[in-house]
Amino acid sequence: MGYPSDPYRKPQEQQPAFGPPPPDPYGPRREPPPSGQDPYGPRREPPALGHDPYGRPAYAYPQPRRHSGLVLALAIGLPLLLLGGCATACVVLTAPGGGTNVSATSGPLDLAPPAERVPPPVQEPAERPPEQPAEQPPEQPAEQPAEIGGEKAPLTGETGRTLTLKGMQEGSIMDVTVDQVFREVQTTYPTVVPRSGNRLMAVQITLTNKSSLVYRDTPHSGASVVDSQDQEYEATWEELANGRHFKGTVTIEPGDSGTGLVVFQVPEKAEVVTFTFGLDGGWAEQHGRWKLR
Repeated sequence: MGYPSDPYRKPQEQQPAFGPPPPDPYGPRREPPPSGQDPYGPRREPPALGHDPYGRPAYAYPQPRRHSGLVLALAIGLPLLLLGGCATACVVLTAPGGGTNVSATSGPLDLAPPAERVPPPVQEPAERPPEQPAEQPPEQPAEQPAEIGGEKAPLTGETGRTLTLKGMQEGSIMDVTVDQVFREVQTTYPTVVPRSGNRLMAVQITLTNKSSLVYRDTPHSGASVVDSQDQEYEATWEELANGRHFKGTVTIEPGDSGTGLVVFQVPEKAEVVTFTFGLDGGWAEQHGRWKLR
């Protein structure tokens, strides 16, 4: 048995006895192209240079701008500007009178020398009226001593004199009298002694309430003594056997009075000459100062 004359011919299928043959499930088959032909069809040639492959019109690039006008203006303006500056500098440097400034202007330069200056006429001063003597202020009376409760403190006195002092509270007035000075005293307790080289002294004072207010104070807090060397010593708390000690708070009713001792510890050789006292623990503005004898 030999080869069939047409190799691509489908073999004849036997037809079923009951009807036409079924269709090919893959669709109709393409016949192979003839020998020497491109199976993908004719190829398109590439577009020529300068033509859009999609058929759009070709775009032409704009010509570059020329700045010939600007170049010409700079070429003419710069030399003129330099020449003008040089001319102005020459005029300033060659101007007469080193102290005169010459500035370039649009008009012609005036280099003429300045006119001679004429000094202004001298005016004679007007005649002054005769000076009147200044009025003298009226003579002031001599300074009066400080009043009770005034700011001209302290008031002064000596042993045995009474000074009237004003307290911090409005209307608080007390008469203070220095009765006696004890140059050396002893304490109530023999074991309580002053420091080595010191001694105890006391000043007896009497306080009289001259106001309608109750006087409550710690008299020893507002008392001090001064020696001949201007050394000040404050009061202490020692108990004395000589008499009542103004220690702690003292209350004096209106019209009443109280007498007590204020104790000080001073050097043995100190010469105490002054006693100072102020109401309200020494915080009142007015103080009394007594010369001790």
